[in-house]
Amino acid sequence: MDEHDFPTFEVDEEDEAPHLLKHRGYPTETIDLNKLFSRDVTESGSFDLRGVEATALGKLLHALPIPALLVNRSRIMIFANRACGKESTDYKDIQGKRFFGIFVRPESGIKAEALIKKILSDRKPLAAKALVRLQNGKLWGRVNMRSLRLGSERSVLVLVEDLTHERRQLVISRKHKKALIKAHDLLELRVEARTTELSETNVKLRREIGERLRMEKSLSLAAKIIESSNEGIMVTDSDGAIVEVNQAFCEITGFSRDEIMGKQPSVFKSDRHSPQFYSAMWKNLKATGRWKGEIWDRRKTGELYPKLLSVGAVYNEQADLTHYVGIFSDITKLKRTEERLQRLAHYDPLTGLPNRLLLRERIEQALIGAAGEQPCGVLMFLDLDRFKAINDSMGHPAGDMVIVDVAVRLREYLGKNGTAARLSGDEFAILLPGLSDLHIAAKKAEELLQLLSRSFVINRSEVFVSASIGIALYPVDGPEVDKLLQHADTALNHAKERGRNNFQFFSREMNKKAEERLSLESALRRALTRHEFELFYQPLVDFRSGEMNGSEALLRWRLNGGRPISAQRLIPLAEETGLIVPIGDWVLQTACKQAKSWVNMGLPPVRVGVNLSGRQLEQDNIVATVTRSLEEVDLDPDLLNLELTESIVMKDADKAAVKLEAFRKQGIRISVDDFGTGYSSLSYLSRLPIDKVKIDKSFISHFTHGSQEEAIVKAIIAVAHSLGFRVTGEGVETEDQLSFLVKNRCDEGQGYLFSKPVPPDRFTRLLRDGSIKSPLTWQ
Repeated sequence: MDEHDFPTFEVDEEDEAPHLLKHRGYPTETIDLNKLFSRDVTESGSFDLRGVEATALGKLLHALPIPALLVNRSRIMIFANRACGKESTDYKDIQGKRFFGIFVRPESGIKAEALIKKILSDRKPLAAKALVRLQNGKLWGRVNMRSLRLGSERSVLVLVEDLTHERRQLVISRKHKKALIKAHDLLELRVEARTTELSETNVKLRREIGERLRMEKSLSLAAKIIESSNEGIMVTDSDGAIVEVNQAFCEITGFSRDEIMGKQPSVFKSDRHSPQFYSAMWKNLKATGRWKGEIWDRRKTGELYPKLLSVGAVYNEQADLTHYVGIFSDITKLKRTEERLQRLAHYDPLTGLPNRLLLRERIEQALIGAAGEQPCGVLMFLDLDRFKAINDSMGHPAGDMVIVDVAVRLREYLGKNGTAARLSGDEFAILLPGLSDLHIAAKKAEELLQLLSRSFVINRSEVFVSASIGIALYPVDGPEVDKLLQHADTALNHAKERGRNNFQFFSREMNKKAEERLSLESALRRALTRHEFELFYQPLVDFRSGEMNGSEALLRWRLNGGRPISAQRLIPLAEETGLIVPIGDWVLQTACKQAKSWVNMGLPPVRVGVNLSGRQLEQDNIVATVTRSLEEVDLDPDLLNLELTESIVMKDADKAAVKLEAFRKQGIRISVDDFGTGYSSLSYLSRLPIDKVKIDKSFISHFTHGSQEEAIVKAIIAVAHSLGFRVTGEGVETEDQLSFLVKNRCDEGQGYLFSKPVPPDRFTRLLRDGSIKSPLTWQ
């Protein structure tokens, strides 16, 4: 037989490896080489000749009755099994030699190389018929090759089925050629069919094995996740008996795994939920396959606790219910946090009283169903009078103690019949639902005023406060929450304007007045930029010489260039809004400019008095502001007289003294205005760097012979002179008042008897003419 009669590497795309050992008379059971090949693919390391020999794969390949080779990427045969050798030939001689030099005919090398590359790249098995060489000579056979990963490298496994004898027999029996060919073809078909059948079975088995491995891996991973979860997990069968729990479940409930296995979840049931709750839960679970919500359960100790529970039903492939899985978290801390946040959102942290937000909610509830023109309830706004003085004199901690004590009194007074709320600072609100009698409302307001008039003991000292109360009725005064709050506040402001320590019911007139005030405030904020302010000047007359010796600058405001706004409305409004500081600065600068202009005109020098507000004196830069105003116009400081009320000076006498001393060092004169209406302590004022006191006009205007006012004025003049102060009488309007002041040796006076406050041009004429003189002097 000639070698050339045989084809060389005739490729068969089907992998016949599983069949090679069966149809040639070897053991009848099918050897699944694919399973065999997977034995060593996970082994790590580099495989040398001895490495493969020692592996399980090497041992198995040695057991095969057919030649088997392993060829690496370099085309070196790194392994040959015993079947590759014969009695006189050692199979090991093949190992380490090149595949193409020993095993493959040279003319077949290109085709074999292409096949090996294809196997290594596609990693698909291939079979081919070829004439190959072994140590015992040439061998015609079926070659089966496939890619195989060994550690970190990939090689080619070559299996050879010896077909030499069949080929030779076919050549010798040419006369039976057709029969043999037919039989061979039939055999080929049967082998091919069987190979296909086994291949399909192999694929199915591999798929099932892979699926099982993935399932086992998934179950293992799920078990690890469940056990490491911080959430409690409980699994029951379809009848509700507990079959599995995790560690977090045991830690949360207090039950061990052995204690709870086989029991029903009802052992955790609390008394917080009705039977209808559980019935609805199971109904939803059976209908949708899941339920989620908050539920209260019981620990092993009997302690009740809230948890967030999610329950899901588990079904098999036949859609039969098999299990229930419950996952839950202990939300005790979350609930406590929610309660704290709820309390912070609705209650005042200092007093524990409801805050403005909760008060609004309760007013909304009270207004539900309240309709018509008849009162259904009362809302009171209560504000402590002059509470700021406590904070300023005793400190904010003491003020907080007073606030807390007020809250205690209000809570005890109301009991369960109403709501007391803290709105801000020293402002409280009282809601009395169902109170429709105005007389009873007035009586309760009086009782509250008396309740708060009792002394408070703070740091072993007695403190007294009073209160102002505004009352609004609902739904008459406010069918809506915002309107009712607004009208109660309006009534409170009216009570403050009426002198404090009283209560006032809301009226439409009050609301109109409040609206006017709001409009006036808006206009005041625009007045400076619109240049609506102007200064008038009122002369001061020296009673010793009878001549004019000074003036007082008085602020005037014509709203939109029209009607003038009285100082009684302007100054308090400017104080409350904080606009008094920029307005006061404007007054200071304007008065200094005017005084300098009179000097530049060659007129007799006249000292100008400028009122300094409490807000201005509190400014850290007030000394620098006054200095700058003088320097900008180059005015002699002796021509500026700063006037402050005694209440402003005495509010913080020590701080005031420092600033007043700084003014005096510059040569600026200091006067105490409206003396007699505040502390009236001349002995204390003697410690301050002041030049004169101005007796409040209320004492002068109410003066009559033998009256108390007469005695007070005489005493003020006498004591002031003994302390070295000059004295000015304000509001002098009659000859009798003038005569009384001159007789008691008052130094100077101002008032309508001499001149009303006049604009700068008219005051200039008065200076030129010298027409302001006192008809009486005490020379």
